Amino acid sequence: MSAARRAAPGALGPLTPLALEDAPELAALELLEHALHVAGLALLARHAHLRDPDAPPWIARTGPRSAEAAASAYFERAHHLAVVLRRYRAAVAAEAAEIAAAGHLRGNADF
Repeated sequence: MSAARRAAPGALGPLTPLALEDAPELAALELLEHALHVAGLALLARHAHLRDPDAPPWIARTGPRSAEAAASAYFERAHHLAVVLRRYRAAVAAEAAEIAAAGHLRGNADF
């Protein structure tokens, strides 16, 4: 299994100016991942029963069933998108690290 497939959220560490210098698209990917997370939190706040589908019946189901179905669909699709974003972010970071290492090696060859 490749490193990109094993990448977990946050496994690449925090963004730094140097990382963004080598791969500026990492900033956009970070924003997308964060937006997915925040949107999921908002949906869970609105549809608390989605946190626990086996919740007792006195847990209020707020909003129309169509909104509930849309929220459920969001979580399924957001999960798949998050996996793709993590894989892409890992691939971009790995490529940037290779480019930086190659540049570092070239820089040392000058001496």
